[in-house]
Amino acid sequence: MSILGFVIMLAILAYGAIGTGTPLGAYLDPPSCIIVVLGSGGGVLMAYGAQFGAAFKAAFGGSADGSALAAGAAVFRTWKTYSLAWGFVGMGIGWIAMLAGVGGSESPVATAALLGGIGVSLISPFYGLFFAYGVAHPLASRCSRRLDASSDG
Repeated sequence: MSILGFVIMLAILAYGAIGTGTPLGAYLDPPSCIIVVLGSGGGVLMAYGAQFGAAFKAAFGGSADGSALAAGAAVFRTWKTYSLAWGFVGMGIGWIAMLAGVGGSESPVATAALLGGIGVSLISPFYGLFFAYGVAHPLASRCSRRLDASSDG
């Protein structure tokens, strides 16, 4: 069911994007995605080490003990926090790129750099929010729910 929920989220986002008349490609920015997902993932890997991989096994595996589920919930809660922060790091990177496109008194404004920076600065927090509340939070909740069910039964 978790895959179905994820597909429904993506479908609703796509419907909202199409409803505005904006092509879906405008919402795809690989540098912003890399900044958010790999930047926050690197932070979680630094914080949790080997528990990082165990968190995925706890979330998606058929059976996991209580300590693995608790660690998985902690890892995904941390990833949620880090992805929000990295979304704003991406926004800062976009601002820097945007302002770097504004030349001095003798050079014109580099329109492509300016607009590219605006795109990165706007889409990175969106990716951070989506990853935090559309991926990490549901996986943390899944681990916590499985932990509660295993302690009750």
